[in-house]
Amino acid sequence: MARCSPPPRLIAPASSRARAQPCSRSSTPRRFPPPPPARAYLQSAVLYTTPSGERRVRVHNLAVQVVELAGSVFRFADMEAVVAGLLRHAMARMMTTKMSTIRDELTESCSAILYAYRRNCAANTAATQLIIPEAFRALPMYALGMHKSKPLKARNVSPDVRAYTMHRFLSSPVRYTMFHLYPRLLAIHDLDDTIALPNPDTGVIEMPSLMRDSYVFMEAGGIYLADNEELQVLWIGQSTSPQLLRDLFAVDDTADIDPYMVRASSSLSPYLLIHLCPFHIPLRRLTSRGSPRASRSSYTISSRTAGASAAGGARRCASRGRT
Repeated sequence: MARCSPPPRLIAPASSRARAQPCSRSSTPRRFPPPPPARAYLQSAVLYTTPSGERRVRVHNLAVQVVELAGSVFRFADMEAVVAGLLRHAMARMMTTKMSTIRDELTESCSAILYAYRRNCAANTAATQLIIPEAFRALPMYALGMHKSKPLKARNVSPDVRAYTMHRFLSSPVRYTMFHLYPRLLAIHDLDDTIALPNPDTGVIEMPSLMRDSYVFMEAGGIYLADNEELQVLWIGQSTSPQLLRDLFAVDDTADIDPYMVRASSSLSPYLLIHLCPFHIPLRRLTSRGSPRASRSSYTISSRTAGASAAGGARRCASRGRT
Protein backbone atom coordinates (compact mmCIF):
# COMPACT_ATOMS: atom_id res chain seq x y z
CA MET A 1 0.00 0.00 0.00
CA ALA A 2 1.45 3.28 -1.03
CA ARG A 3 2.29 5.85 1.66
CA CYS A 4 0.63 9.24 1.51
CA SER A 5 3.00 12.20 1.20
CA PRO A 6 2.29 15.27 3.36
CA PRO A 7 0.74 18.26 1.66
CA PRO A 8 3.27 20.84 0.34
CA ARG A 9 4.03 23.86 2.55
CA LEU A 10 3.51 27.30 1.14
CA ILE A 11 6.62 29.44 1.63
CA ALA A 12 6.21 33.16 1.27
CA PRO A 13 8.81 35.13 -0.70
CA ALA A 14 11.68 36.68 1.19
CA SER A 15 10.34 40.18 0.57
CA SER A 16 7.01 39.22 2.16
CA ARG A 17 8.70 37.77 5.18
CA ALA A 18 10.76 40.92 5.59
CA ARG A 19 7.62 43.02 5.54
CA ALA A 20 5.87 40.77 8.04
CA GLN A 21 8.67 40.79 10.57
CA PRO A 22 8.83 43.84 12.83
CA CYS A 23 11.88 46.06 12.32
CA SER A 24 14.17 45.98 15.35
CA ARG A 25 16.21 49.04 14.27
CA SER A 26 15.20 52.66 14.57
CA SER A 27 13.75 54.33 11.52
CA THR A 28 15.80 57.53 12.18
CA PRO A 29 18.08 58.23 9.20
CA ARG A 30 21.76 57.85 9.88
CA ARG A 31 23.59 61.12 10.40
CA PHE A 32 26.99 61.44 8.83
CA PRO A 33 29.60 63.79 10.30
CA PRO A 34 29.91 67.12 8.50
CA PRO A 35 32.73 67.37 6.01
CA PRO A 36 35.91 68.99 7.29
CA PRO A 37 36.23 72.70 6.53
CA ALA A 38 38.19 73.67 3.49
CA ARG A 39 41.74 74.76 4.22
CA ALA A 40 44.49 76.50 2.33
CA TYR A 41 48.04 75.38 2.97
CA LEU A 42 51.07 77.64 2.88
CA GLN A 43 54.69 76.56 3.01
CA SER A 44 57.90 78.53 3.02
CA ALA A 45 61.50 77.39 3.22
CA VAL A 46 64.61 79.30 4.22
CA LEU A 47 68.10 78.09 3.36
CA TYR A 48 70.73 79.41 5.76
CA THR A 49 74.18 78.68 7.14
CA THR A 50 74.87 78.23 10.85
CA PRO A 51 77.87 79.92 12.52
CA SER A 52 79.67 76.58 12.38
CA GLY A 53 79.30 76.42 8.58
CA GLU A 54 76.48 73.87 8.42
CA ARG A 55 73.86 74.38 5.75
CA ARG A 56 70.27 73.97 6.95
CA VAL A 57 66.75 74.41 5.62
CA ARG A 58 64.01 75.74 7.88
CA VAL A 59 60.50 74.91 6.68
CA HIS A 60 57.36 76.65 7.94
CA ASN A 61 53.93 75.08 7.32
CA LEU A 62 50.66 76.89 7.88
CA ALA A 63 47.07 75.74 7.36
CA VAL A 64 44.37 78.41 7.31
CA GLN A 65 40.64 77.86 7.09
CA VAL A 66 38.76 79.00 4.00
CA VAL A 67 35.59 80.95 4.80
CA GLU A 68 32.71 82.09 2.63
CA LEU A 69 32.10 85.52 4.20
CA ALA A 70 34.54 88.39 3.85
CA GLY A 71 33.55 89.60 7.30
CA SER A 72 35.08 86.48 8.86
CA VAL A 73 38.41 87.31 7.25
CA PHE A 74 38.48 90.76 8.84
CA ARG A 75 37.17 89.47 12.14
CA PHE A 76 39.92 86.90 12.69
CA ALA A 77 42.73 88.76 10.93
CA ASP A 78 46.00 89.43 12.74
CA MET A 79 46.74 93.15 12.44
CA GLU A 80 50.26 92.81 13.86
CA ALA A 81 51.19 90.25 11.21
CA VAL A 82 49.71 92.48 8.48
CA VAL A 83 51.63 95.55 9.70
CA ALA A 84 54.89 93.60 9.96
CA GLY A 85 54.37 92.15 6.48
CA LEU A 86 53.67 95.56 4.93
CA LEU A 87 56.70 97.10 6.61
CA ARG A 88 59.09 94.32 5.58
CA HIS A 89 57.80 94.42 2.02
CA ALA A 90 58.52 98.15 1.97
CA MET A 91 61.99 97.63 3.47
CA ALA A 92 62.85 95.02 0.83
CA ARG A 93 62.08 97.47 -1.99
CA MET A 94 64.17 100.35 -0.70
CA MET A 95 67.16 99.37 -2.84
CA THR A 96 65.24 99.43 -6.12
CA THR A 97 62.35 101.89 -5.66
CA LYS A 98 62.14 105.58 -4.87
CA MET A 99 61.36 106.44 -1.27
CA SER A 100 58.34 108.57 -2.17
CA THR A 101 56.89 105.72 -4.23
CA ILE A 102 57.28 103.29 -1.34
CA ARG A 103 55.51 105.66 1.05
CA ASP A 104 52.64 106.20 -1.39
CA GLU A 105 52.23 102.46 -2.01
CA LEU A 106 52.28 101.81 1.72
CA THR A 107 49.46 104.30 2.22
CA GLU A 108 47.50 102.79 -0.65
CA SER A 109 47.87 99.28 0.79
CA CYS A 110 46.45 100.39 4.13
CA SER A 111 43.66 102.28 2.37
CA ALA A 112 42.81 99.23 0.27
CA ILE A 113 42.28 97.14 3.43
CA LEU A 114 39.83 99.65 4.90
CA TYR A 115 38.09 100.17 1.56
CA ALA A 116 37.65 96.42 1.05
CA TYR A 117 35.98 96.12 4.44
CA ARG A 118 33.58 98.96 3.69
CA ARG A 119 32.68 97.64 0.25
CA ASN A 120 32.20 93.99 1.25
CA CYS A 121 30.99 94.24 4.86
CA ALA A 122 29.45 97.68 5.42
CA ALA A 123 28.11 98.83 2.06
CA ASN A 124 24.80 100.08 3.50
CA THR A 125 26.31 102.62 5.88
CA ALA A 126 26.37 106.35 5.21
CA ALA A 127 29.13 107.59 2.96
CA THR A 128 30.27 110.15 5.55
CA GLN A 129 30.64 107.59 8.34
CA LEU A 130 34.09 106.22 9.11
CA ILE A 131 34.00 102.42 9.05
CA ILE A 132 37.02 100.53 10.41
CA PRO A 133 37.01 96.82 11.28
CA GLU A 134 37.54 95.96 14.92
CA ALA A 135 40.74 94.04 14.25
CA PHE A 136 42.23 96.94 12.24
CA ARG A 137 41.08 99.92 14.30
CA ALA A 138 44.72 100.88 15.00
CA LEU A 139 45.91 100.40 11.42
CA PRO A 140 45.94 104.16 10.53
CA MET A 141 48.08 104.85 13.60
CA TYR A 142 50.57 102.14 12.70
CA ALA A 143 50.60 103.45 9.13
CA LEU A 144 51.64 106.82 10.56
CA GLY A 145 54.31 105.05 12.62
CA MET A 146 55.68 103.36 9.50
CA HIS A 147 55.90 106.70 7.71
CA LYS A 148 57.68 108.24 10.72
CA SER A 149 60.12 105.35 11.09
CA LYS A 150 63.72 106.16 10.27
CA PRO A 151 63.97 104.00 7.13
CA LEU A 152 60.92 105.67 5.54
CA LYS A 153 61.04 109.13 7.12
CA ALA A 154 60.74 111.92 4.57
CA ARG A 155 63.19 114.24 6.34
CA ASN A 156 66.96 113.97 6.34
CA VAL A 157 68.18 110.79 8.02
CA SER A 158 71.76 109.61 8.14
CA PRO A 159 72.34 106.79 5.61
CA ASP A 160 73.98 104.69 8.32
CA VAL A 161 71.01 105.11 10.65
CA ARG A 162 68.55 104.41 7.84
CA ALA A 163 70.40 101.24 6.79
CA TYR A 164 70.80 100.02 10.37
CA THR A 165 67.11 100.49 11.18
CA MET A 166 66.06 98.86 7.91
CA HIS A 167 68.10 95.71 8.62
CA ARG A 168 66.84 95.72 12.21
CA PHE A 169 63.24 95.69 11.03
CA LEU A 170 63.92 92.89 8.56
CA SER A 171 65.46 90.64 11.22
CA SER A 172 63.35 91.48 14.27
CA PRO A 173 60.27 89.68 15.61
CA VAL A 174 56.79 91.13 15.39
CA ARG A 175 56.84 92.28 19.03
CA TYR A 176 59.87 94.53 18.44
CA THR A 177 58.36 95.89 15.23
CA MET A 178 55.07 96.90 16.84
CA PHE A 179 56.67 98.58 19.87
CA HIS A 180 59.21 100.35 17.68
CA LEU A 181 56.46 101.76 15.47
CA TYR A 182 54.35 102.83 18.46
CA PRO A 183 56.49 103.02 21.63
CA ARG A 184 55.06 102.57 25.09
CA LEU A 185 54.73 105.86 26.97
CA LEU A 186 53.78 106.29 30.61
CA ALA A 187 53.91 109.08 33.18
CA ILE A 188 56.06 108.34 36.22
CA HIS A 189 55.63 111.65 38.06
CA ASP A 190 52.20 110.84 39.50
CA LEU A 191 52.40 107.11 40.18
CA ASP A 192 50.48 105.69 43.10
CA ASP A 193 52.35 104.12 46.00
CA THR A 194 51.10 100.65 45.02
CA ILE A 195 51.97 100.88 41.32
CA ALA A 196 54.82 98.68 40.02
CA LEU A 197 55.10 96.87 43.35
CA PRO A 198 54.06 93.28 44.09
CA ASN A 199 50.78 92.85 45.90
CA PRO A 200 51.51 91.49 49.42
CA ASP A 201 48.56 89.07 49.18
CA THR A 202 48.64 87.84 45.58
CA GLY A 203 52.14 88.77 44.47
CA VAL A 204 50.75 90.26 41.25
CA ILE A 205 52.50 93.43 40.08
CA GLU A 206 50.10 96.15 38.99
CA MET A 207 51.68 98.04 36.14
CA PRO A 208 50.75 101.65 35.36
CA SER A 209 48.45 102.34 32.45
CA LEU A 210 49.99 103.52 29.21
CA MET A 211 49.13 106.79 27.51
CA ARG A 212 48.90 107.91 23.90
CA ASP A 213 52.12 108.98 22.22
CA SER A 214 51.28 112.64 21.74
CA TYR A 215 52.44 116.00 23.10
CA VAL A 216 48.80 116.89 23.70
CA PHE A 217 48.63 114.57 26.69
CA MET A 218 52.03 115.52 28.15
CA GLU A 219 52.49 118.14 30.85
CA ALA A 220 55.34 120.63 31.01
CA GLY A 221 56.07 119.65 34.60
CA GLY A 222 55.89 115.90 34.12
CA ILE A 223 58.39 113.09 33.71
CA TYR A 224 57.64 110.39 31.15
CA LEU A 225 59.25 107.09 30.25
CA ALA A 226 59.21 105.95 26.61
CA ASP A 227 60.27 102.47 25.56
CA ASN A 228 60.54 101.15 22.00
CA GLU A 229 62.24 97.80 22.83
CA GLU A 230 65.62 99.25 21.79
CA LEU A 231 66.02 102.42 23.83
CA GLN A 232 64.33 103.77 26.94
CA VAL A 233 64.05 107.55 27.15
CA LEU A 234 63.16 109.65 30.18
CA TRP A 235 61.47 112.85 29.00
CA ILE A 236 61.79 115.48 31.73
CA GLY A 237 59.73 118.65 31.43
CA GLN A 238 61.34 122.02 31.88
CA SER A 239 58.85 122.94 34.62
CA THR A 240 59.43 119.82 36.71
CA SER A 241 59.43 120.62 40.41
CA PRO A 242 62.80 120.43 42.21
CA GLN A 243 61.27 118.18 44.86
CA LEU A 244 60.34 115.61 42.24
CA LEU A 245 63.84 115.78 40.77
CA ARG A 246 65.35 115.20 44.21
CA ASP A 247 63.06 112.25 44.87
CA LEU A 248 63.79 110.53 41.56
CA PHE A 249 67.31 111.62 40.59
CA ALA A 250 68.78 113.23 43.74
CA VAL A 251 69.40 116.54 41.91
CA ASP A 252 67.80 119.98 42.05
CA ASP A 253 67.95 120.95 38.38
CA THR A 254 67.43 119.11 35.10
CA ALA A 255 70.87 120.23 33.89
CA ASP A 256 72.50 118.20 36.68
CA ILE A 257 71.03 114.89 35.49
CA ASP A 258 73.54 112.64 33.78
CA PRO A 259 72.44 112.38 30.12
CA TYR A 260 74.12 108.97 29.82
CA MET A 261 72.58 107.44 32.92
CA VAL A 262 71.80 103.75 32.67
CA ARG A 263 69.59 103.48 35.77
CA ALA A 264 67.46 105.81 37.80
CA SER A 265 67.54 106.53 41.51
CA SER A 266 66.30 103.99 44.01
CA SER A 267 63.15 106.07 44.41
CA LEU A 268 62.00 104.89 40.99
CA SER A 269 60.66 101.37 41.43
CA PRO A 270 62.97 98.77 39.85
CA TYR A 271 59.94 96.62 39.06
CA LEU A 272 58.81 99.32 36.65
CA LEU A 273 61.91 99.04 34.48
CA ILE A 274 62.33 95.28 34.85
CA HIS A 275 58.81 94.37 33.81
CA LEU A 276 58.62 96.87 30.99
CA CYS A 277 61.39 94.98 29.26
CA PRO A 278 63.24 92.05 30.82
CA PHE A 279 66.33 92.67 28.70
CA HIS A 280 68.97 95.32 29.23
CA ILE A 281 67.99 98.45 27.32
CA PRO A 282 70.01 101.67 27.46
CA LEU A 283 68.34 104.50 29.35
CA ARG A 284 68.72 108.05 28.07
CA ARG A 285 67.70 111.41 29.52
CA LEU A 286 65.80 113.83 27.29
CA THR A 287 64.67 117.24 28.51
CA SER A 288 62.25 119.59 26.84
CA ARG A 289 65.19 121.62 25.53
CA GLY A 290 66.06 118.83 23.13
CA SER A 291 68.87 116.32 22.82
CA PRO A 292 71.24 115.55 19.95
CA ARG A 293 71.09 111.82 20.61
CA ALA A 294 67.38 111.15 20.79
CA SER A 295 64.55 112.45 18.65
CA ARG A 296 61.34 113.16 20.49
CA SER A 297 59.35 112.69 17.31
CA SER A 298 60.31 109.01 17.32
CA TYR A 299 58.36 108.52 20.55
CA THR A 300 55.37 110.81 19.99
CA ILE A 301 53.78 109.19 16.95
CA SER A 302 50.42 110.90 17.37
CA SER A 303 51.88 114.42 17.31
CA ARG A 304 51.60 116.59 14.24
CA THR A 305 55.23 117.66 14.27
CA ALA A 306 58.18 115.88 12.65
CA GLY A 307 56.52 114.26 9.69
CA ALA A 308 53.75 116.33 8.19
CA SER A 309 53.76 114.20 5.05
CA ALA A 310 53.46 111.06 7.16
CA ALA A 311 50.50 112.51 9.03
CA GLY A 312 48.89 113.38 5.73
CA GLY A 313 49.34 109.80 4.54
CA ALA A 314 47.68 108.46 7.67
CA ARG A 315 44.75 110.85 7.22
CA ARG A 316 44.34 109.64 3.64
CA CYS A 317 44.44 106.07 4.91
CA ALA A 318 41.65 106.78 7.40
CA SER A 319 39.55 108.89 5.04
CA ARG A 320 39.59 106.11 2.45
CA GLY A 321 37.32 104.17 4.81
CA ARG A 322 34.64 106.85 4.33
CA THR A 323 34.50 106.67 0.55
